[in-house]
Amino acid sequence: MTGKLEYNMNRYRLLSGNLVSDVDQFEKSMVYNVITSDNVDDLRHMIPLYRGDYLEEHDYHWAQAKARELRRKYTALVMDIARWDMEHGRGKEAIEQLTILQEREPYSEEICRLMMEVYASMDDQQGILRLYHSFTLTLNEDLGYQPEPETSRLYQNLTDK
Repeated sequence: MTGKLEYNMNRYRLLSGNLVSDVDQFEKSMVYNVITSDNVDDLRHMIPLYRGDYLEEHDYHWAQAKARELRRKYTALVMDIARWDMEHGRGKEAIEQLTILQEREPYSEEICRLMMEVYASMDDQQGILRLYHSFTLTLNEDLGYQPEPETSRLYQNLTDK
């Protein structure tokens, strides 16, 4: 490995050489177009690389755009893999990953809708009910909001069966 930490003019600079960071690894894996049986395991191994927002322990204004971009990519990756899992009869695994994602993004309607779809694919009506009521309570108590009409319609459609 080569790399060098340089100090000049009261500043440090990392000359990375051939060092590869977790951010580099994560971003390189985000070039997939679709999840397939050929790439799903490799992509699953990328999920743990995202351990929180980019440089979240520091208040660097310049890093905020990068943090948002990485969070968006992480969210999309987890949701894409969850959809693949659901379509391939791995609903339990999808729910496990989506639950972790929902803890990071508790107000995301998109995550809630996908979780309801996964529960429906597993014929778990109680899971749909628990999730929707918990999500509705969180939105109402924390933000004073109700779920979006699209989320409520999906809930109605899934529970009317």
